Amino acid sequence: MRTYRIFFLLIMIPCLSFSQPDVPVEEWTGKTILLIGAHPDDDAYSLGTLGLLQSNGNEVYIA
Repeated sequence: MRTYRIFFLLIMIPCLSFSQPDVPVEEWTGKTILLIGAHPDDDAYSLGTLGLLQSNGNEVYIA
């Protein structure tokens, strides 16, 4: 039983880490952003964010 607890804790540790950037996306300026989508409609879900990034002076490319 102890082995299962240790295994469970080792699996759950990455879930506790935060994957947010140090600087919020809304404050990004002067960067180059490349969106690579595997499907033709992948960019449709991120158009708001890409528009925000472009209006903040970033270069946005969609491939």
